[in-house]
Amino acid sequence: MKFPRIDNAISVCRSHLKAHGASSASIEEIKSYMVGYCLTIIYAEYEQKVRTIINKRASLPGSDASMQHFVKYFFSKKGVGRISVSDLGETLSRFGPSCKRDFIADVVDKAPHLSWDRIITARHSIAHQGGTNITFEELELSYHDSRLILLAFARAIGLSSAQIAECA
Repeated sequence: MKFPRIDNAISVCRSHLKAHGASSASIEEIKSYMVGYCLTIIYAEYEQKVRTIINKRASLPGSDASMQHFVKYFFSKKGVGRISVSDLGETLSRFGPSCKRDFIADVVDKAPHLSWDRIITARHSIAHQGGTNITFEELELSYHDSRLILLAFARAIGLSSAQIAECA
């Protein structure tokens, strides 16, 4: 899946850090703000991608029109809610127990899960406590690995590779 907004934010931050000496002590506070900014964008984009995947699933050919309307209405009004791995599993359980089971088997306690949790936890820390200890380098690595959670979510909900590509 592609995330041009995230990729651009990370690239711009990386360029600024490189241009202004990423290792100097005077840049540490600015680096922290850059990490917080990127975490916020990543979280927002991931939330939106979960909605996109759910809406794609609801609009597949052969889907009942009433069900499509319900799913779109439910998730547009209620929202996706929290997006931890366990929360995503609970969302999938609304589509059937096998969806949740397949997702959990695919991701729990694997590198993408740990990276996803690192991003979610750090974003919550930024939003609710004012700071985080995740470094810019850790953010980049976690972002790279965590995207696999969304692929697993899309597969578990029943999307094909072609349909997942349409969600990009």
